[in-house]
Amino acid sequence: MRGQTLRDTGVVLRTVKLGEADRIVTILTTENGKIRGVAKGARKSGSKYSARLESGSVVDFQWITSGRELVRITQTDSVFANRNLRENLDLLNATARMLDAVDALCEHHSSHDDLAVMTIKALSTMNETRSTNVCGVFLFKVLRLEGFTPETHECPSCFATEGLKNFSVGRAAFFCTDCSTSSMTQTLAHTRDSMRAIFDGRASSVIDNIPADVAHEIETLAIAMIEHHTGHGLRAVNVS
Repeated sequence: MRGQTLRDTGVVLRTVKLGEADRIVTILTTENGKIRGVAKGARKSGSKYSARLESGSVVDFQWITSGRELVRITQTDSVFANRNLRENLDLLNATARMLDAVDALCEHHSSHDDLAVMTIKALSTMNETRSTNVCGVFLFKVLRLEGFTPETHECPSCFATEGLKNFSVGRAAFFCTDCSTSSMTQTLAHTRDSMRAIFDGRASSVIDNIPADVAHEIETLAIAMIEHHTGHGLRAVNVS
């Protein structure tokens, strides 16, 4: 409805400069889907918006609807600032990858309540633990939520359950050596077990105990799957 004032809680996915003093802000809300709006004066020194509308922050905000894609943001209150995520370069980059993936998977104004809550919880966990391991775990949980859970228990071709080290992004599955092709990724020894743990409800254990090289590989595979299913590359990818 045009001209209606609404209020919701959401996570700031990204911000873009607009003119000399304003910002376009994309927020994934818990009840109204993804909202893009203009925050007037957000780039001015001392603005009531500047510190609150940082990517990765969780805000309670008010906006006025319009007949256009962009709404007008009129009020914001900080819920979780997640400051630790912006005080470390690795955490900052991991946050950017998480938010970029969520942005790519969400349509504007469509309901994404579960994804919004999942994103808010994941950012809170990473802010508290200061562990970038959260990123890859979160991305695979998002893929499962969107209906793209990889097959980790048996080879889709021969149904073998052992020696599954070759991962196909396109088919979202681990294959045995005999059924694998050159286009598949040969994964590290503990990658499949770690992914199985994520989907079996042991995500916290994976975050706390996963080796750095396996965490890196899991995140890389998750990003590749998201890019495959969305059809375009993520802007914030910098996994090295």
